Amino acid sequence: MGSILRKAVIRMTPVLCKADIWQLRHNNNRIETDEQRAAAKGRVALVRLDAIGDFVIWLDSAAEFRRQFAGRHIILICNKACKGIAEASGLFDEVVPVDTGRLNYAGNFRFRKELSHELERINVELLIQTAFSRRVYTDVVSAAVRAEKKLTIRDRSFDNASQGALKATDTIYDSVIDAGDGHVMELVRNAEFVRKVTGSTFRASVPVLRATEVPDGMIPEGDYFVVFPGGSFRAKMWPIERFAQAAQFIHDTTGWKCCVCGSPDEKYLANGLTSHYNGDVIDMTGKTTLLQSIEVIRHAKLLIGNDTSGIHFAAATGTKAVCVFGGWHYGRFLPYKIENGQLSGGNDNDINNNDINKCMPAVCVHDMECFNCRIVDRTSQCQKHMKDTGLFTCVDMVSVKDVTDVLKNVLRELQI
Repeated sequence: MGSILRKAVIRMTPVLCKADIWQLRHNNNRIETDEQRAAAKGRVALVRLDAIGDFVIWLDSAAEFRRQFAGRHIILICNKACKGIAEASGLFDEVVPVDTGRLNYAGNFRFRKELSHELERINVELLIQTAFSRRVYTDVVSAAVRAEKKLTIRDRSFDNASQGALKATDTIYDSVIDAGDGHVMELVRNAEFVRKVTGSTFRASVPVLRATEVPDGMIPEGDYFVVFPGGSFRAKMWPIERFAQAAQFIHDTTGWKCCVCGSPDEKYLANGLTSHYNGDVIDMTGKTTLLQSIEVIRHAKLLIGNDTSGIHFAAATGTKAVCVFGGWHYGRFLPYKIENGQLSGGNDNDINNNDINKCMPAVCVHDMECFNCRIVDRTSQCQKHMKDTGLFTCVDMVSVKDVTDVLKNVLRELQI
């Protein structure tokens, strides 16, 4: 019965969104009283509800917001999955986590009402919504916070909301700022937005994740590489037996030990890799917290994985990564493009090396005419291929040889 109700709600989402749009436009909280104005003084709210990987990319620009708003109390409102990373970054004075799964479920009016009541207690001089691909429910959060002034980035992707819906929710902001179209690399777009908001000369670089302490024995001994075979959904995930072959190539070439990382739900992937791999595997799947997994990656020689958070963890810790990548958003999140050849933060404990080229992930793709389909506009052939195999065509077309060819270049770059 629950699944039937959920399907019905999904079909009704456009109608339900209209109700949310009406609600947020008529309940756009502002600073109105002297008491609220006093409470808001010197306070800035940054809204960033992205998933983990996109959030890590944004930390490069978040560090510049911290520099530009030095002396002010910065409140971050973020996806609850990113709370630990946000707190460990040291960039924010206060972190307010949001359950985005419940927030983005169209029928969950009660949750959004309760969340709005919580957020309306926040008083700030300035609110900045920083994500390019917005949802209507992102703007529910922005509307709930009491602010003297509200800014957002103009969404030209329409990935998560229609043009009409975004035009309506744009009205809750005092300024909607252009920072490029959907094909601008995210690091560069984020930097452009910072420049337009603050007037700074900031240039995009690779984000840096601060090192954190882990229990004794958590970091594998000796030289090892990490396989991060999971993903947000199966169609984006390169087959595990191919990962095993790529891992075998790395081990046979370097002698490094193979370490598999992932969430508890991805234990089956570790088992699959182990069954196809000739040698011992250090299985850390489900055995680490998010911050601990970052430290395991930080101390690794190399990481190989799908388009997922592990790739961005590697970049932000200075560990070279190879990503098996499809073409749905090619050029937006990967490959990395930067404007500044120097790392923007961190110290010797936070980053494996000071060569920024060794921090940027190498990307392995099978070039196709349908690149940048944004998934929602994939071809009928791809839809059929996905139905038959469970994989996007562009992912399935990446061969083991394609990946080992990239690995050869990377290992040469690392002087292995």
